[in-house]
Amino acid sequence: MPLKDLYTIVGKRVRSYRDIKGLTQADISEKTKINRATISNIESGKQQVSLQYLYLIARELDTEISTFLPSLKELNISEEDNLTLINEHLNEQDVDDVTKNSILELLNRKPKNDK
Repeated sequence: MPLKDLYTIVGKRVRSYRDIKGLTQADISEKTKINRATISNIESGKQQVSLQYLYLIARELDTEISTFLPSLKELNISEEDNLTLINEHLNEQDVDDVTKNSILELLNRKPKNDK
């Protein structure tokens, strides 16, 4: 699943929730100080929304950020794909190899059944 699909889903959920609340993009823009064009781009999936912006939008819509985020199951992301996405993100953040490998190793561990 391309990351674009993720941002499209998030954007659609932001728009849907904004519509349910009866607010316009201009209303959200005024309250969050996020440019209205940016909000439009987020809602259309044309722009990757930052956590900071998503938090501000969620706060103004009186909801949690998780309202906008699909589950891994919804996205049909396998564990391997998820680890690949995390690895790519860590590479973008210039995380050193030792730290990156430690994170990936921890994420790759299977939970032990406590019976």
